[in-house]
Amino acid sequence: MDQNATERISPELAAYIAALESKASEAMMWKQRSTSAEAKALNLESKVSTLQRWVGGGVEHLHSVGRHADRIAYDLTDNKITGAHVNYGLNFAIYGDANYDELFANGDNKHGQWGIGGRSNGGAVCSLPLVGIRFFWEENIQVESVYTNLASQCVFWRTKKHEVYGSGNNRWGQLGQPGGKKMLTPERIPALSSRNIIDIQSCTWYSTALCGMDQSTQSLIEKTLLKEHGIEKNVASLIVSFVEERCVLRTVFQSGHNGVWQEMKEMKGLYITKMAVSMDHVLFLERDGRLWCKPTPPPFGNRAYSGKEHDDLLFQVLPDLQYDDGEAVKWKSIECGWEVSLALDEQNRAFLWQHSKGHCDWSKPRRLLQGHRVTQIGCGANHSMLRTDEGEFYVLGDDAHGQCFGLAEGGDEKEDGDGGDSDDDDDDNDEMTYARMLSPSPMDEQDACSFPMTKRKVRSPRNINCVIRERIHAQAVVESVRLGCNVTSFTIRTPNPRR
Repeated sequence: MDQNATERISPELAAYIAALESKASEAMMWKQRSTSAEAKALNLESKVSTLQRWVGGGVEHLHSVGRHADRIAYDLTDNKITGAHVNYGLNFAIYGDANYDELFANGDNKHGQWGIGGRSNGGAVCSLPLVGIRFFWEENIQVESVYTNLASQCVFWRTKKHEVYGSGNNRWGQLGQPGGKKMLTPERIPALSSRNIIDIQSCTWYSTALCGMDQSTQSLIEKTLLKEHGIEKNVASLIVSFVEERCVLRTVFQSGHNGVWQEMKEMKGLYITKMAVSMDHVLFLERDGRLWCKPTPPPFGNRAYSGKEHDDLLFQVLPDLQYDDGEAVKWKSIECGWEVSLALDEQNRAFLWQHSKGHCDWSKPRRLLQGHRVTQIGCGANHSMLRTDEGEFYVLGDDAHGQCFGLAEGGDEKEDGDGGDSDDDDDDNDEMTYARMLSPSPMDEQDACSFPMTKRKVRSPRNINCVIRERIHAQAVVESVRLGCNVTSFTIRTPNPRR
């Protein structure tokens, strides 16, 4: 191996390469005596060769499969988009570079969810190529986090100064601002800007915010520990987290109706670590591993809602599962799509619930990837993703557009709304928009993911690492996968080309 190349990599990686080289040499000695040893030697040689070519980090690529994927190009040389900062909303996406210094968007912008204007002020309504978002750069505002959801037509932007801005559809007050139907450019949301935001999950007609210790209280504790007690900043942050956890200083707020953020009293005393939103419910994961569900709140509730009161009381999800010692299952991660919910337990087992029209049998989840330890889960609108501890990614669910790495029949056909624009649709109420999301319709424009007539589903998890190595690069390593409406984006890294 080249000496100069070795000096450029970390000592740990160099030691690992040296160990592999040693094992490869040893295996080669037995190559003539055993066919299994020969296979092992070839495998080790391949690993050594790959690592040697990856000196300097390899080359990063961002790709997508699914609806319109062949018409979207990600030029990482120009815009430096990172896979971790691909945020999918309802038929649109927000992209960011490593620090959100640069922001881009594509897809639907009818409600101004990109933050650069919408239909009412002559802004772009839909674009497949990426469009730059300049608002925060022009206002000298540094974005730290972006929050949206596959069932959402709005976006929340959190800045490094702990202020929260909102843009997009606000017809039901889901942005926490009273009045208008839309916020075509980002506007500051005072009710959230003074709080320590942990997560915001938005849906078509409401939003839910998880807040930690009050920002002023946190700053006061940190300053006291730093100045009066000389405690290092990282230790002070740990102490603040400990105080927050022990005192259950977390609050859940929900907006909607009149645009006012209201505390969810039923969540009082629960230390929530994660939330996930579907069309029919919100899931809350508690620190002790318990899982809670709250059915969709008004204005028109879940799919069975008919204008009358419906059951939207918080309840604990208690499946017919337990560990070998008789203990109840404890969860550590949750995700929601439109009609599926995924959960990961503390033994790294993945489970899936199917729900339709507000109905779900929470007692009988489906086990996925038995025999594998799952470390990460994710949901698109109608498909799901799992990652194992071996770095292998799997997908399952709807594959009508090839989002599960199948080949969509007939290619990407032009759909109603792709080439035209209708002012009538701008006045649709959310109940009509919601109905469009639930069933195929020739009126379907850019409000929602379309449901093509071609039915194609992947019912057993499909290993996409193998597919990517076959289609793109034989030595590609998949680093991240994000799921949207009928689309899957993924980041891969390939070895540096030989010079």
